[in-house]
Amino acid sequence: MLKYDYKCRDCQELFYIVADINDKRLNVKCNNCQNTNIFRVFNVVILKSGNIKDVPDKKPEELKTDHSHGGQCSPEDDYS
Repeated sequence: MLKYDYKCRDCQELFYIVADINDKRLNVKCNNCQNTNIFRVFNVVILKSGNIKDVPDKKPEELKTDHSHGGQCSPEDDYS
């Protein structure tokens, strides 16, 4: 089972569902307003071998546009 993150376009609620990888997830509704006007939020997962000290220090504002060390991406984000 996998965790899938979503965001509602109407009420801006962030929520997740747990589903099998083969589940088509066609009937997902917002937990807050029950609307189907939602989009999937993609989470970036970086698997890296080695020591954690190899990851450069980043300030929170740098992590917003630098997804090489994780973070959430969505179609509505502005990466300019």
